[in-house]
Amino acid sequence: MLNTYDDFIKYINENKVVPFSDVIEGVPSISTMTESSAWHTGIDESDPWRWKDIAVQNKDCAYGCLLGTKKGFISKAMLPVFYAAFSPVMTIDEIFRSGKLSKIVFDAYKIISSLHSIAIFDLRGMLGVSKKKGASALDGALVQLQQMAKVSICASRQKINKQGIPYGWRSNVYQTFERWAGNDIIKDAENYIADDAYNIILSVISDNFDVEEKDLKKLFKKLL
Repeated sequence: MLNTYDDFIKYINENKVVPFSDVIEGVPSISTMTESSAWHTGIDESDPWRWKDIAVQNKDCAYGCLLGTKKGFISKAMLPVFYAAFSPVMTIDEIFRSGKLSKIVFDAYKIISSLHSIAIFDLRGMLGVSKKKGASALDGALVQLQQMAKVSICASRQKINKQGIPYGWRSNVYQTFERWAGNDIIKDAENYIADDAYNIILSVISDNFDVEEKDLKKLFKKLL
């Protein structure tokens, strides 16, 4: 079992690609590797719900919709491989002009890339999206951008009221994958051919866990 943040990071580094919840049969997730009583205590050292936020803020590993559309963790050592496998050769502008990208995906990326980082609730405001109108489309756009290694979760934060006091649940903060990962990881990705990198990811998971590569291919689908 994983009891501390250090246990968690060690487990991620050892296994390289790990799901957040039970999405792949035969692959233990963080939710099954931790005690249910430890969740949502707010204690950084022992609360698995906090670990994901601390990990991305410290850049100890990546977290987000990285296992197809499912949330999971990628070790820092595997990030160049992930980027090489899933980042499109074409730019976002070129993909949009080709008709293979929806406007909400394009617009969300352009805003995120123009800023250092942005919380989801601020992004909704800039796009004129509310929870009742357009939120699901934006959520889907952010999932797609994460799958394409174009956007990364970099932190979490609460809204701030007029008195400057934080309130409500913490929400994801996004920035471009390149900005979050850093130049060294992007440069290291140049050492991999996309198809080879994709196969490395599948092999790493199937070597570490009791799962067949053919089953993983159903989860890890290249968008472009």
